[in-house]
Amino acid sequence: EKRLLSTGALDEKFGQNGVVLSDAKIEHFEHKISIAIDKTHMYVVGNTEAKSLLPDIIDYQYGWRIEKRSLVTGELDKTFGQRGIITGIAPHGTNKPFRAEETGRMYPRDVLVYENSLFIFGIDSEHQWRVEKRKTSTGGLDASFGIGGIITGESQVAYVGSPDPIIAAIIDRGYFYIVGQKNDFDLAMLRRG
Repeated sequence: EKRLLSTGALDEKFGQNGVVLSDAKIEHFEHKISIAIDKTHMYVVGNTEAKSLLPDIIDYQYGWRIEKRSLVTGELDKTFGQRGIITGIAPHGTNKPFRAEETGRMYPRDVLVYENSLFIFGIDSEHQWRVEKRKTSTGGLDASFGIGGIITGESQVAYVGSPDPIIAAIIDRGYFYIVGQKNDFDLAMLRRG
């Protein structure tokens, strides 16, 4: 929904009478959904969960999704990803080793826009933090960041078995900060430049 701050009224120019419904063929967004905006667009990031379409398999397919939409109309930006959407596979239920080069193995937790870059903060299949830097124009990974646009993290901000190690992230003056769960009781903070 898009609403006016002053009155709370829906902006009828946005979507259909102020509301945009995602065209994702999923049952529901699972876990956290995050949104970031720049001057012209919004970026919506979240995990997805869908029942398998195969009748013999009682299983769920877990994944993640980024949508880039116009702030004015809510329409998908067709130049971003594939027709305004980037999707990937979440690591749920896998025992395969995780490699930083795999762009699909992530549970996103937060998204931030800084200059012409989109930073997606999440966790990988080893419950370590993961940050992807993507171009706001196309959604492509920025190869100058980490290994092929991805960095994965030290155990200071996550531990194996943590249900949700990244709680929040912020960017300030050339650095990003991650606050997360180190164990059942402690919080940990990390600064990277």
